Amino acid sequence: MVVGSQEPRGQALAVHTHFHGGHDHLLLLRDLHQETTPERRPTGPPPGPRGLPLLGSLPFLRRDVHRHFAELAREYGPIFGLRLGSKQWVVVTSASLAKEVLRNHDATFANRDMPVAARVASRGGLDVAWGQLDAPHWRPVRKLCTRELLNGASVDALRGMRRVEVRRTVGELYGKAGDCACVNVGEVAFMCAVNVITSALWGGAPLLEGELREKVGELMDLFVQPNVSDFFPVLAGLDLQGIEWQMKRLMGWFDGMFDMIIEGRLRVMRGKKREGASGDFL
Repeated sequence: MVVGSQEPRGQALAVHTHFHGGHDHLLLLRDLHQETTPERRPTGPPPGPRGLPLLGSLPFLRRDVHRHFAELAREYGPIFGLRLGSKQWVVVTSASLAKEVLRNHDATFANRDMPVAARVASRGGLDVAWGQLDAPHWRPVRKLCTRELLNGASVDALRGMRRVEVRRTVGELYGKAGDCACVNVGEVAFMCAVNVITSALWGGAPLLEGELREKVGELMDLFVQPNVSDFFPVLAGLDLQGIEWQMKRLMGWFDGMFDMIIEGRLRVMRGKKREGASGDFL
């Protein structure tokens, strides 16, 4: 560029010298910057199995996921990355790391992707479990739950309900033991917890007890069922497994049940016939 210019040779030489002098200064500044700037480690997911293109490690997941993850932790360390479909996951397997994630830095890790089933059940994240911390409704809802359900006075007030439900569950187990019948202890314990919660919320719904047990079971099955739409969000609109449709249908049933319970309580309150309030949340 300098040689092809129309400037006198002296000026061209001066420009050439000035250019190289400036370049030397830039090189010197770059070297000084590299010497004084601390080395930064490249950021990225933690080490983990490579997996297959597009599918990642999906084909290699076993049914005993907890044991599979324990084996991966022995190979890659207590924190490792796992690509499932088009999503990158980070798995922590030690108590100390779980404490960091779930307690010390809970606010940082609380906002996360919602599975399709959870998004439908929570109306897009309007509940406490799946709501975003920066959403305007989340803190008031959490405060309401803490004040009305989880404070010491409320827990003590519901002690009688819990005792009745636990005694009924124990009696059910005792009766089945006398008949030498097989018992799914996990299911019985889960439904005991559900009955305690419903009793705390609205005093229970004995007329719907059998159907409620069935619907809650369906709800839990949809929550834990692997969904292609969760691993490949680009396919979510197709709802290939019908999980979104099933969850919407199920939540419609729960909405009808809640409306019936609320309407019944409103009729009692309008008729001023509520004597000896049970102290439930509703």
